[in-house]
Amino acid sequence: MFGHVKDPVVGTATVVSFTETGEASDSGVVIIGQLLLRADDLEETVEVTDTIPLSQWPIDRGTVWKVAFSREKPTHVRFPWDEVNPEEVLADVDRRNEEVDQQALAASIIEGGGRIR
Repeated sequence: MFGHVKDPVVGTATVVSFTETGEASDSGVVIIGQLLLRADDLEETVEVTDTIPLSQWPIDRGTVWKVAFSREKPTHVRFPWDEVNPEEVLADVDRRNEEVDQQALAASIIEGGGRIR
């Protein structure tokens, strides 16, 4: 599915910023991108250079992809391009964001002695 990644974790990569290298082919556009990787309890920003398939182009800040990356070395990122379903990934991101919001609300209630600030 994701090729060889040592101690892989499956999650998402959100484009923080990117630069096109000027290299392109019939199959895609090469970028240098800063990606926010998220999976389980991991969150890391990394820089990667990769070819973005034309089927995924154009991209913008905030674009989200399903990825696998190494816990040990998060810059080792694998993109399952033929398996990426944007609607599915976005639904997963929405679900995770809602969970984080609920956790933040619960923490603020506990810290505030039961009062919402």
